[in-house]
Amino acid sequence: MKTTRSIGYWSSVWKEFKEDKLALTGLLIIVLLFCIAIFDNFLAGNKPLMLRWNGNLYFPVLFKYKEFYGVDFGSLEKKFEKGEDTYR
Repeated sequence: MKTTRSIGYWSSVWKEFKEDKLALTGLLIIVLLFCIAIFDNFLAGNKPLMLRWNGNLYFPVLFKYKEFYGVDFGSLEKKFEKGEDTYR
């Protein structure tokens, strides 16, 4: 006696979904927007990715440091352009 195995509900839904090109395009756009939302600090944040400060190396995008609470990195960049090497 030969037994047949059913394909399953979600397998059949995915098979039909893959055939619909517009649905796949929509899913791709949603996944792309989700990835952009996750990595928004890296793409358009106001914090630097890496910062060398007083001989130490910091990564303000990834971690929060007590030394930088309330620091406006835009004004900090202007101080560096003027040649000031310490923040007060």
